[in-house]
Formats: sequence, C-alpha cells, structure tokens
Amino acid sequence: MKFLLSVIALAVASFATNASANLIINGDFEDNTAAGSLFNMTNADFTATVTGATGFGTSEEMDFVTGTSFGIAPQSGDWKVGMHSRDIDGPPFDAFSFALAGPLSVGETYDLSFWAAGISIDPFGLVEIGLSTSATDFGTLVFSGSPLSFDSWTELSSSFMASIAATFLTVRVGNPRDGFAFVDNFSLTGMDVSDVPLPAAAPLFALGVFAFGAAKRRKANKIHA
Repeated sequence: MKFLLSVIALAVASFATNASANLIINGDFEDNTAAGSLFNMTNADFTATVTGATGFGTSEEMDFVTGTSFGIAPQSGDWKVGMHSRDIDGPPFDAFSFALAGPLSVGETYDLSFWAAGISIDPFGLVEIGLSTSATDFGTLVFSGSPLSFDSWTELSSSFMASIAATFLTVRVGNPRDGFAFVDNFSLTGMDVSDVPLPAAAPLFALGVFAFGAAKRRKANKIHA
C-alpha cells in the first residue's frame, strides 16, 4: 500500500512540474556568448549574442550587462538587459522577443512575471509586453508596467488570456522620452493540462489509483464478511 501511495505522489508531482514549466526560452539571459558587458548593441548583435532572443527595436542601442558595470546587479544570475526609449511620440525605441517552447493556446490563461529596475540618470521607462507570431513584430499588447526604483528590483506580474497562438513573447520600452529600464528573469507559465504531455509516471499513476481502490474494496468486503 505504501508503495502505491508513493507512485501516486510521484506521478502527481511530475505532472504538476510539467504543467507549470517556464515557456520562455532563456528568460534570464544566462545562455549567451558575451565575454563582458556590451553597450548600444544593434539588433543583429543582440540576436547573435543572446540565445532564444531576437532584437527588433528601431533604436538599436540595447545594453547587455553583467555585474554592476552599469546600474544595479542582475536580479538573476550574471546578466541583465538595458532598454532605452528616445522619443515620447514613438520610435526610436529598444525591443526584443523571446522564443517560446511552443505556441500558446487561444483562450487559455497564462501567468507572466519579470523584474525591472531603472537608472538614476533617466526617467523610468514603461516596459510593455506583447504576444506575437513573429520574432520581429511586437504583436498584441498584454501588459505594461514601470520599475519603482534604480537601486532595487521591482517584480512586475500579471495574468492574461491568450488571444492568439503566439510563439514569441515581445518586450519593448516606451514612454517617457529618454525612458530607461533594466529587465531580467522572465517567466511565463500556463496550466492548460490538455496541452501538457503526460509524464512517464502517468500509466503507473492510473495503475496505482486502480490498485488502491481495489485494495480498499477488498478490505471493506473482509470487514463485512
């Protein structure tokens, strides 16, 4: 009986882990080819440096920073991204996209979280998040928020319902003029169990439930006999 309960517990834990996995590839920027901090990067340079990310903003001056060589230390790991908006009426602005592990399910609710910080010399930029089927198009806006400090990280989070089968999460910095924001440690999770592959323990889980029920019935019959 204890063995069967252990099987059930392991199966449930495995299923829950799969269902809540981060859908963003390289959400904390740690998979990269940079040897040190890089400033005012072109889109092509950013794309070539950071795995799973594509630069597409019109400003093309993103900063890829390690440690405290510029601003606050990264929130997660060794790297963070700095983004700049230079015009209150729109472009030029910095933007990039994250590749997702798979397309989002239309109508399903997803949980988004990331961290942002400012710098003391510029206004805090508005960080906007979108969903897109293209790595170089912002797509549909689903969230916007600004950091609250330049000497500590602000966690920004939201839940939203996917309106398109997006394969990219997009990030850009908007108003105010000369707005700036560091971003780090992005997470996107969903609980659409119909789209999550069954874990290897699922057959054992089903067997365990059946056997557990059978054992209870045998025990009940023995008591009534």
